[in-house]
Amino acid sequence: MSSGYNKIFWGILFTLFNINLFGIKILPTFVALLIIASGIKLLIEESNEENFKKALIFNNIRVVITILLFVLDFTPLNEVINSKNIISQIIININFVLDLITMTLLLKGSSEVFNKDKEISLYCNKRTSFYICIFSALIIIYNLTYIFLNQGIETIIAIGMLIIWLWIAFVFKRLHNESL
Repeated sequence: MSSGYNKIFWGILFTLFNINLFGIKILPTFVALLIIASGIKLLIEESNEENFKKALIFNNIRVVITILLFVLDFTPLNEVINSKNIISQIIININFVLDLITMTLLLKGSSEVFNKDKEISLYCNKRTSFYICIFSALIIIYNLTYIFLNQGIETIIAIGMLIIWLWIAFVFKRLHNESL
């Protein structure tokens, strides 16, 4: 199980830091999501937990969306998708919701897997509740900044998202350490 959690940890970190070299994406988001998917598959193989199976489905939907967005970057539609308009806002929100569902299912599945260890199970449950509350609030505030076109708040929300994703990555790092 530890290698599955380790892959999820690194996949989350790679989604945060898109590496571009002279305008070419060296590590596109879909590659990081594929790393997360491989980690989830390892967790499924070792535990057969139903929540992990559901998380894999939602993660794979994100993979398809990000591959499409990556391909569209090389077309004239790039201008429409990457500009501030309702289409890009919908795509961003779909990705946020899919991320919220995926990570929640992974944490719930981890709670079930570590059910015999009450301390780790409780740790996962608390992190799940906290993640749902904070991430949902950030999504709502992000959408309000779009409505009111406030760049300052948008920057603060981006920093908040970065912090919550780093935090969730380190939650999975702890689960990796606990499953050794």
